[in-house]
Amino acid sequence: MFKIYTEVCSVDLALLLLRIVSAGLLLRLSIHKIANFKKVKENFPTFWGLSTISSLRLTLICQCIFAPMLALGLLFPIAASGLTAMFLIVVFDIHKGWKFEDHEFALHYLIMYAILLISGPGKWALDTLLFH
Repeated sequence: MFKIYTEVCSVDLALLLLRIVSAGLLLRLSIHKIANFKKVKENFPTFWGLSTISSLRLTLICQCIFAPMLALGLLFPIAASGLTAMFLIVVFDIHKGWKFEDHEFALHYLIMYAILLISGPGKWALDTLLFH
């Protein structure tokens, strides 16, 4: 009844779209944090015993470096691992004890990056061009 698309082309296209969309959405959040840095730092959560400003800076560095790398498929395992780790911290440490509805958004990001980490970047990635 339903045809399952497992051809390499369709899987690679799906991975490319997931990489670009998930990275683009995260960069959009990062730009908002940078544009409103003074306001965001007042309520930004801390982790690993870091100060609020250090936590925010580390988060922005992670997002602004790893998201473009992920979108391009450049050094993909590092980028996907970094973003997955960041959202593991958000979901299971920073949002610990929150209602599900309050951290559902972060959980969506965690799932996207975990899927990409497991699946790899696909054929249409800079890593594939440079290293294979």
